[in-house]
Amino acid sequence: MNHRRHLSAFFAAALLLPALLPGTAVADVYDEHNNNDTTLSRIEGLWLKQTGATPVVRLRASGDQYDTVAAQGFPIEYEGRAACRGAWDLHWLKVEMDDTFNSFINEPKEDSGLYAKTYIPWGKDSGSRERSFSDALGAVVPHAKVAKDGYKLCNDALESRIRSGMSRDEALNQEVTFLAKDRKNPPFHIEAYLHCGDTGGDPKFTHSWQKVKIDYVCAAKPLPPTTRPADTRPPVVKLEPKLKVTDVDLKLTPPQHSGACPAQIKLEGRIVASRDGEVNYRWESATGAKSKTYTQVFAAAGSRDVSTLVKIGKKVNSTIGDLKNAGELDDESESANGQYNGSFKLVVLSPTPEMTATAGYQVQCLAAQPDLQPGKTFNIGGKSVANGGTVNLTLGDISGTVDGDCLFKFAYEHTNKSAFPAEGYSNIIEVQILDHKIDGQTLSANQTRTVLGELRIPDGTHPVKLLLDFGNKLDESNETNNSFAFTAKISGCKTLVPG
Repeated sequence: MNHRRHLSAFFAAALLLPALLPGTAVADVYDEHNNNDTTLSRIEGLWLKQTGATPVVRLRASGDQYDTVAAQGFPIEYEGRAACRGAWDLHWLKVEMDDTFNSFINEPKEDSGLYAKTYIPWGKDSGSRERSFSDALGAVVPHAKVAKDGYKLCNDALESRIRSGMSRDEALNQEVTFLAKDRKNPPFHIEAYLHCGDTGGDPKFTHSWQKVKIDYVCAAKPLPPTTRPADTRPPVVKLEPKLKVTDVDLKLTPPQHSGACPAQIKLEGRIVASRDGEVNYRWESATGAKSKTYTQVFAAAGSRDVSTLVKIGKKVNSTIGDLKNAGELDDESESANGQYNGSFKLVVLSPTPEMTATAGYQVQCLAAQPDLQPGKTFNIGGKSVANGGTVNLTLGDISGTVDGDCLFKFAYEHTNKSAFPAEGYSNIIEVQILDHKIDGQTLSANQTRTVLGELRIPDGTHPVKLLLDFGNKLDESNETNNSFAFTAKISGCKTLVPG
């Protein structure tokens, strides 16, 4: 029997069968066309299908048309199964991919398509009735026929966009994708051929196939750089706005002073400018004194702080002379009552017009007089007593005895409450005729010191008085706060005298 004619007739009938059956719907373009033959054919079936992800071929235009495969890798995966019936074994199994169907007339033929793989050579008894098979084809570079198919899709779409009014550069600058699912007549298919036979019988053939899914991407080509004609127009001269001082402010720290002189006052100014540049300024006083001219550099628009120090007033009642090396604006003029009232100015000289800020001050210079004051309590025999109070002392409070009199340790504080030192004064504690005097005392400005000692007091009730600056050696600003007095009641001292 001529197996080639038999298979050709079978394949032709298989292709015409859907069109000949009335009421039969056209299958999806990618449906699997598998053959499950009857028992008369002695072929159980041949099944084939494409598997895995849909391969993507990316194309680009090196010139004014798509002509290059832009991305490597073109995997098409498939799998299948072949089975014979009865005593018939697999004698030939082959898979091909091409863009035309094989008529089988010249089988076995040389491989001329995109892909071919023989699993069981022609006429060889495999010794088995069933086999599964699978492969991945085109895993490196797409076949020239596949690339050609993509070029045609991309270039047809390119020309269509150009006919719609786009320039070629604009049309090439758009990326277009052709999905396999949208194609009505994809050109490529994968086929499987099966021969079931034995050494003495008539061979039986069958054939299965499926259209191959391939997606194409027409990559966008960047627009060419644009060139502009040389600009022959004369350069535009940009006029920068002039530098302006928009605000000036001045404050004095402190604005008022009462105490030792000379008083130091800080002049703190702020200048606000509209842009970068130099601002010239100086300081002026109400007495007519003027400083030299200073320059403040602005790197950008904004504010800058400027400052200087001045001294006001002479030392009053002091052996120290007038101010030495007086500054540009220092005021050391005479003042009968030690009072100085005046003002200073921050004057911006340029850019013009001038701008000025003014701030005033009041200074009261006080004489260099200390002010001694006793503390709030007096400690005797380990007990504290307030000014004007009474303290009871017994044998348990004594530190010793002398001829029937008791000795009591004492401690008191005194403070110089002024900004001027107190030097070379004496303090005394009066108890009847038994006084306690300490000479050569010195206190710095606002200093506090504790004086320690021991008093001899007999039994009885005794007034005790502390006098600071005994003899009034110091010229104090307040002479009425130098004393501290209390009453001491002593008992039990006479019992210690041998009788």
